[in-house]
Amino acid sequence: MRRPPHTRRTPAPALAGLALLALLAALPAGCEQKQSGETDRQILQQLAVIQDDLDEVKEQLAQLKDQVASAPAPAAAPAARPPRPTVSQVPVQTAGFPSLGRKDAPVTLVEFSDFQCPFCRRHFASTWPSIKKDYVDTGKVRYVFVDSPLPGHRYAAKAAEAAHCAGDQDDFWPMHDHLFENQHRITPENLQVFATEIGLDAKAFKTCMDTGKHASEVQAGARLASAVGAGGTPSFVVGKTRPDGTVSGDLVVGAKALPVFTQLFAKYLGG
Repeated sequence: MRRPPHTRRTPAPALAGLALLALLAALPAGCEQKQSGETDRQILQQLAVIQDDLDEVKEQLAQLKDQVASAPAPAAAPAARPPRPTVSQVPVQTAGFPSLGRKDAPVTLVEFSDFQCPFCRRHFASTWPSIKKDYVDTGKVRYVFVDSPLPGHRYAAKAAEAAHCAGDQDDFWPMHDHLFENQHRITPENLQVFATEIGLDAKAFKTCMDTGKHASEVQAGARLASAVGAGGTPSFVVGKTRPDGTVSGDLVVGAKALPVFTQLFAKYLGG
């Protein structure tokens, strides 16, 4: 007995299972004597219904087979991302950016950073103190800081401007440290508070911020980061210091552990 066309079909595997159960139910449960020919007729009727259902199952399976055969081939897997560069794609011109250490130090470390980046803060708190103590303060490495505010960090560009406005009062590094130490507090309103907390001339700082005096400088740093291949923050370039103020060398992306830097310093220091 076929179902009307508008009746919802039972999936083929389930229907086959039902047909089998019906067949088993129609057969005797054990060795028992038949009462009359009526039982035989009922079994034959039930078997006819089961046969009809099995024919329907075969029809559905044939349709499914046709659909699978005509289905489009799966799309090719997307191409793998190209590997990140491991050397700076262009020389880094360090002139004009804040720096620490001897200008004639044999090695230069350039950091591209974002004051609202939690990984930049982690580098500042866990790795930078050892680099400063063992390499910058001893004259082996010159350190250069370049702004690279990410678009997703709402106040990072203004925080970078705040550091440069503090630099106009010879306090770039105190503001640099204060921003990372108070990263969770960074808002446009609190930048003025930070200026007071580190002892700046609040009025001069406010004028600098309101006029966007260092905005183009901050954006220039971000463009340089892109040209170098620094696709994230923090990123670093380590190389030999050149007389013209440029540096080319190994590109490190991410807040790496101290041994990554000590090995690179040893490479360029000659052992």
